[in-house]
Amino acid sequence: MSHYLREEAILLVPGHWLGAWAWNEVAAVLRVLEHRAIPVTLPGLDPQDADRATRTLAEQADALIALARAARDSSDRRVVIVGHSGANAPISMVLDAEPDLIDRVIWVDSGPVGNGHVFAPDLAEGTIEVPLPAVEVLGQQASLAGLDSAALDRFARLAVPEPATILTGSVELTNDNRNGVPTTIICCSLPSGAAPRGAMRSSWAGAGRGAASKRSACDRPGLRTVTGWLRVKRCGRVGPFGRRL
Repeated sequence: MSHYLREEAILLVPGHWLGAWAWNEVAAVLRVLEHRAIPVTLPGLDPQDADRATRTLAEQADALIALARAARDSSDRRVVIVGHSGANAPISMVLDAEPDLIDRVIWVDSGPVGNGHVFAPDLAEGTIEVPLPAVEVLGQQASLAGLDSAALDRFARLAVPEPATILTGSVELTNDNRNGVPTTIICCSLPSGAAPRGAMRSSWAGAGRGAASKRSACDRPGLRTVTGWLRVKRCGRVGPFGRRL
């Protein structure tokens, strides 16, 4: 077992529609391995929040900064942030605002966004929120391999509609020092040999000391979020996780 992350606090940030619950299985194993795992529900995705449909990317970034500061201040731990899928927008904003606060960023089938990025610029005017697509549609967009019917039912039951304010919010980035944060990319749905395309290319290539050169394929079954996109057990070398987790 690698001891590389023994003294780290690991913020686990899920993508669209998901809450901290999506990381339950991963967090449990990390804690057994004596890591400090902190699953996160981003503002806008807490079903108990009466104002969740009005939450913004800035509020999501501020919440992550507060959690990272608290994790560091409580025990002077190094802070690692793990971002899945659509969590890349607020995490990119965190790296831009306070690059020295984060010791490593790990992208799970995701990657940094560029200045001016909007996830859904063509979303119909007047849309308040976007519910989770049907499993058949979602399966065309990302891999659901390895998920049984119980896991898919849990996903559908607990998913929270994504606020339009998040999907149409614009990411503003001004600090090139964000590109110096050490970076690892874990590829599951995303093929490890696929080069970033389009506008994402410059962001990927410049992030985290050459993040594009650090892609690693994790093609074997193992630990996963409920969406099946994180497999970190016996995946070979994946940056700070060492040879095996």
